[in-house]
Amino acid sequence: MYSIPMNARVCYHMCMKHIVPFFLGFFAGFLPLWIQIQHMEYEESGYELRTVSKYPKMVVNERAQQWDQHEELILQPSIVHKDEINIDSICDIINDPTSHICKIISIESLKKVAKTIEILEKNPSSDSLTKMGNNWGAHFIKDANNSMRGNPCIFYSYGISNDWSFDSDLSSQWKCTGFLLDPTVVHSSNLQPPNLYFLNFGAPLIDSGNAINMISPQQLMKALGHKYISILKMDCEGCEYAMARESAMAGPEFWNHIGQLAIEVHLSKVWAKDDLHVVYIGLLFDMLYNHGFDLIHSYITGCHPLDEEPGCGDLLKEAAFPCSSGRMCHNYLFAK
Repeated sequence: MYSIPMNARVCYHMCMKHIVPFFLGFFAGFLPLWIQIQHMEYEESGYELRTVSKYPKMVVNERAQQWDQHEELILQPSIVHKDEINIDSICDIINDPTSHICKIISIESLKKVAKTIEILEKNPSSDSLTKMGNNWGAHFIKDANNSMRGNPCIFYSYGISNDWSFDSDLSSQWKCTGFLLDPTVVHSSNLQPPNLYFLNFGAPLIDSGNAINMISPQQLMKALGHKYISILKMDCEGCEYAMARESAMAGPEFWNHIGQLAIEVHLSKVWAKDDLHVVYIGLLFDMLYNHGFDLIHSYITGCHPLDEEPGCGDLLKEAAFPCSSGRMCHNYLFAK
């Protein structure tokens, strides 16, 4: 049997009794302090731990945020240096819609719509479309059965003036119930044919301030208790530019409860007054694409010559969006 010398045994017992506990206690107390110091050094050097939001489409790597229009968002924690960030981490539609990243998203969506318009003008959609209404009140919509998806046919129609032929056709041909809105005219609350109800309200504008006779589609849907809207028609000369903001405020999931959107977009500087307006319409297109909508029909015509005189904004030109004399009033149908 091997025998440990006396001096070695004394040293062994001394180490186990005094020295090892000392070092264990030292590291047990020092390790949390070291971690805290390292965290402080990260903060002082400008680093922070971030979790990337799912919206908008953005890719983040270990050192900087990089935009990639072809990739979906990667959800991952990432350490980025504050000094290296020159764009916002998310597109804050409500508080900072003209930020660099919001403009990028908007322009890319405008380019996508512009390309689709070019294709549709050469090869019209093969989808089953029906023209409802006459003259300036007419809009194309997709087969009603596709939009209703087992729900009662309910539609909201913003901007009717004195022509509700679109709404009358929906009521008489497809037995839909419609809520018609316009703050510039006065009509009976019950219109003919039956199942049409008039409300003296308009949709919010970007600069509508505290106007009391404004109600967004989201607010109207909540007020009336509707769960699904087969058709949303927006033809209200300027209200289209506030729709992205209103949707962001109410929650973009609103678009999951809409079957199709028939919308007129007025591109002259009379309505698209500045970059904010143009960015918002591009962000609206982005929301629609992200919620399963496609542009399946477009009809481009001229606005009043006096309205076209100011021309089109620079951001529209940057996106190569179709906006020129005789082509400043666009009617679109987005459907799923």
